[in-house]
Amino acid sequence: TILVAFVLAQSWDWVAGGLCFFIPLGMLLRWLWRKGQRAVVLFFLWFLVGLLPIFLGAFATANMGALLEAHWFMPATIGLFAAVVLAAAHFIAARWHKPVLAGVTVVLVLCAWNNNRLWSSEVRYYERWLSQNPDFVAVHYFLGTAYDRQGQLDKAREHLEKSILGRYKDWMVHLALGKISLKQGRVEQAREELLKAYSLEPKNSDILNALGAVEFQVRDLEKSRQWFEQAVVVNRFNLEPRMNLAVVYKRLGDVPKAVAQYKEILRIQPGNGPAQQALDRLTSRE
Repeated sequence: TILVAFVLAQSWDWVAGGLCFFIPLGMLLRWLWRKGQRAVVLFFLWFLVGLLPIFLGAFATANMGALLEAHWFMPATIGLFAAVVLAAAHFIAARWHKPVLAGVTVVLVLCAWNNNRLWSSEVRYYERWLSQNPDFVAVHYFLGTAYDRQGQLDKAREHLEKSILGRYKDWMVHLALGKISLKQGRVEQAREELLKAYSLEPKNSDILNALGAVEFQVRDLEKSRQWFEQAVVVNRFNLEPRMNLAVVYKRLGDVPKAVAQYKEILRIQPGNGPAQQALDRLTSRE
């Protein structure tokens, strides 16, 4: 079943792969529950629930998934180990399962505590990961974005440039490099990196928004408006380009359109403080 699920996943048929894995797994857990092995089932569910934040984090952003893995995987493993030990004790009638279960659980808890201490910061975690896997290029991307969040832009650039592989996903690297260049005032370099990202992923609102920010910085309001408008069309729920577009409309003297953008932001996200304050200022002048 696992082999079938793996093959299907490799062909991008995630739904079928998941069904081939979880339906038999659910039937096995149901059978164990009926056989009175409820502790085994509960510990295994502990393992699955422990993995859930990792998967959700990975879907949100690769960095979050990797960080959650560092802090969640070891506690989740305790559930898997306990389930295996209890199941083995039942089927082979062993009497040693309780002390082994208690001892190894204590070891796993201490390992989890020690890892959390070692990986207490995002940068420290990725540096340790990179030291153990120096050829794993993706870690350079994670470490570069972590340095970016800490404001260490030169180190961020160094690691991001090492993560370029000449593949489709390089748009993320070029986007990050473009934003870093913009923070450092390197406008032309920022534009170059962002256009590379745009060539790989033209329907990404974050890239379009960043390109608009470049043109806004050089005071080309018309080009800036065009990029921000495209970003809003691509993803109407991305509020950052909508806020930027409202500012550009205001600079261009088109106050009604600026007001409309702020109202749309408040409709999407009621209680948005910056949008409400900007809207109040514009309407009070009228």
